[in-house]
Amino acid sequence: MPRPLSNSRGSVFVLAVLLSLALQLALRGDELLFSGQRLQGIFLGMDKASSLSFQVFGEEQPRSIAFRKISSLSLDKPLPVGYALRSQSKKLLRGRLHGYASPNFMLQASGEAKPRQVSAMQLLHLKYDLDMRDYMLRMQAFRQEQAAQQGKADAARSFPLPGKTTVVYFGDVQLQVNARQANLCQRLCEESKKPAAYVPLLLASTQEALAKELGLKTLPQFWFYKADGTISSKLSGRFTEADIENAFKKAAK
Repeated sequence: MPRPLSNSRGSVFVLAVLLSLALQLALRGDELLFSGQRLQGIFLGMDKASSLSFQVFGEEQPRSIAFRKISSLSLDKPLPVGYALRSQSKKLLRGRLHGYASPNFMLQASGEAKPRQVSAMQLLHLKYDLDMRDYMLRMQAFRQEQAAQQGKADAARSFPLPGKTTVVYFGDVQLQVNARQANLCQRLCEESKKPAAYVPLLLASTQEALAKELGLKTLPQFWFYKADGTISSKLSGRFTEADIENAFKKAAK
């Protein structure tokens, strides 16, 4: 949902057509840390003198969170804002917001080279004119990421494959150093005299929901299943190509 600031409420519907764009985006988001919780979403500005508005990814309505509960706000990129200080209530200032670390905002005033700390108590208001195109694209990117995560979860729950020796590769999308080991597993499955399947699952980190569900503490990992569906062995941490070959032979017996 759009922020309750400016005149953006009606604009969401006008710009909803952006949801149909073919997007090739990595999920981007602002991050809010408060009361021991870490939330990812989109910062929407100050909705009150004592709180800010934050749209959490996956939630329908923005949250209003009191500054006294907030530890920090990290932004995906600096935001153009208008703000007023309590000491100069009638003067609207322009600048860029770089983030928040309790109790201060990091504000770079127009014409200044660097951001400076401004206490939340000094601010009368802070308005951010939401870039609706960016908002819609980021929300769409989140939905795509959700769909991708669901696809991974579905694939994870579908292994082992019935009647086949199955090798599941849990890889890190950021690392290519394990590509040779993954290629070896794929080749072993393709050249196997018995039915065998190679299932690659690439994860952004061990903090992904699927990784937590399966108890993955490190990446990469290779899990080897026998044709009857029982787990034969798992390789994680330090292992060699010979270890992979031996694990595959054991599972294929």
